[in-house]
Amino acid sequence: MSASDRYTAAGGHAGVALMAGFTVLSWASIFPLTRWCLQWFSPLELVTLRLIATGVVLAGALLVTRPPLPAPRAFAGLAVCAFFGVAVYNLLLSWGLVTLSAGAASFLTNTIPIFTALLAWALNGERPTRLSGAGMLVAFAGIFILASGQPGGFSFGSGTTLVLAATVCSAVYIVLQRRLVHAFPPMQTAGWLMVLGAMFLLPFSGGAVAAALAAPLPAVVLVILLALVPGALGQIAWLMVLKSIPAGRAASLLFLIPPLATMLGVLFLGETLSIELLAGGTLAIAGVAMVHATGMLRRRG
Repeated sequence: MSASDRYTAAGGHAGVALMAGFTVLSWASIFPLTRWCLQWFSPLELVTLRLIATGVVLAGALLVTRPPLPAPRAFAGLAVCAFFGVAVYNLLLSWGLVTLSAGAASFLTNTIPIFTALLAWALNGERPTRLSGAGMLVAFAGIFILASGQPGGFSFGSGTTLVLAATVCSAVYIVLQRRLVHAFPPMQTAGWLMVLGAMFLLPFSGGAVAAALAAPLPAVVLVILLALVPGALGQIAWLMVLKSIPAGRAASLLFLIPPLATMLGVLFLGETLSIELLAGGTLAIAGVAMVHATGMLRRRG
């Protein structure tokens, strides 16, 4: 390999690392930024504003690229995925963050692979291995410990149960989305999902806009940042990462999100690090890693 080829390769690796770092940091910022914005907006107002702003940006991208319209059956599949994975997920997460710390919420949402594996077992007969089964038990033990240190614990309607419900919705979205992976290019899929997710919340846009007009300018700027950085730019950066490195390796990067979200919550929101959060979060991540390792071994086999 010539010096110029090595330089080009190094530049490519640096670009992928930059995109990966941006994605992880931007997605970790969702949790503390959402908690901060909830000082001025209700969860419904915040999610409506955020998703509509993101949807407008990605709708513009679809208009520029002019992709073919999805077939009616595929469009229905996209709509169901957008309902569970975009609209309902973000609503439940934001409601949970009213009482839950940013760190706790990030650890709970990082258990999405656990619920995805359980749904795949129930719907597709993908029986878990002993390693993944043990990982699920470890993760659920971590969830229980983590919840014991949060307001409301496992009581109905607590922050923990709301975020876990959001996690289940995301798992449903992932299982359903597998059928759409080969139907559309990734960028087109992301665009349609965000646009459709925003459309589900359009009936609430009047109250959300009124809340934005009454809120201080810094609050509106934070909502715009939430919409553009993690919502639009984070999705684009993640798709670029997936094009450059294997999906399993890319998914491993997502384990960095909970520690980063926890650190951001401590630094900017004054959240405290409890024994329950650290111990439960560590067990939850370890359990997810065991399930993830099972998937990696299956792909190699």
